[in-house]
Amino acid sequence: MNMKEVLLIFAFILVVMLIIGIDSPTGGAAVGEATITVPLINSSGFGTIGKIHVYVSPGNGRVMIDINGALTGTDMQEAVLTASKASFALTEQRPESIDIVYKTETSSGRVDGSSLGASLAVATVAALENKTISNVTVILGTVDADGDIGWVSGVKEKAKASKDSGIKRIIIPLKGVDMPYYTKVTNCENACTTDYVVDTGKMSSEFGVEVVAVSNLREALEHILE
Repeated sequence: MNMKEVLLIFAFILVVMLIIGIDSPTGGAAVGEATITVPLINSSGFGTIGKIHVYVSPGNGRVMIDINGALTGTDMQEAVLTASKASFALTEQRPESIDIVYKTETSSGRVDGSSLGASLAVATVAALENKTISNVTVILGTVDADGDIGWVSGVKEKAKASKDSGIKRIIIPLKGVDMPYYTKVTNCENACTTDYVVDTGKMSSEFGVEVVAVSNLREALEHILE
């Protein structure tokens, strides 16, 4: 083998390495990524819009937060861990063989709050399964490790910011919004029982966007993945 052949082989190997080893924020070859729009409350109490990016790659089960886009508080860090668990449970993928990096973009420079959990989980599932998230839909609420979606505060402010940014649909927790948005329902089919059901019609009229109520992550994905 002459020197020219050696150089050609070396060049070929280098090109292959560059193709399969394109760096993702995790430091490995990216296997999936997703971006979701998230409504937030800024330090002045007004609604604002940010973005969460999720990157997944082969790894050792690490869950990381890239703070270059925004600093995160402890509630957000806990929400990241819980969202990743819920996402792995739903997709039935092995967490010990995948690394995940979360990065948030916001004008406020700092992000916190457990009610980002549902957004984090949706974006994680989308990245793991190479799905596309609707850019006109947002989701509000916490998520637990079983995928149940719960409480969110500041719905009115987040809804206004969402509409102003062009969002057409807001997904909310079936149980876990401010009390004024519930309707009292009495059922006397057998014994009379009273429950409070979120009034999505009232919310849609007030906010000027479609409002959908869900109880868990699997239901939410039906309304937000394309």
